[in-house]
Amino acid sequence: MSTLSKKVQEAYDALQFGHAFGNPIVKYNDMGVLRLLASHSNFENFAQIIPPAVQKLADYDKENNTEYLQTLDSLLGNNLNLSKTAKQLFIHYKTMLHRMNRICEIAEISLDDRQTRLDVELGVKLYMMLPK
Repeated sequence: MSTLSKKVQEAYDALQFGHAFGNPIVKYNDMGVLRLLASHSNFENFAQIIPPAVQKLADYDKENNTEYLQTLDSLLGNNLNLSKTAKQLFIHYKTMLHRMNRICEIAEISLDDRQTRLDVELGVKLYMMLPK
């Protein structure tokens, strides 16, 4: 692959990443480990590696007009800090606690498990990068 075509692909990946996460300006080098996800987002079987828990939440959101997947993304982004996430989402702490419990119930997961958190966090990122 030539240097130019590599840079074009990196620019495309950064644009796709920025679009998926609502950030219009993203530098490829600032994407960190998510560069791996972006560089493989055009695979046909990309959706098949999303964990079932994430798919369950996405399906539930579509069917019930909820935003549990977005809430989970915020919660994970705030290192499971309910208070900080509640402030970020402009909701009451007890509402956030209820949402977290509901998310775990729907997705059939425990956020106490480190491996589960990693799988789910990467799964949420992958899901958000899929074309809608």
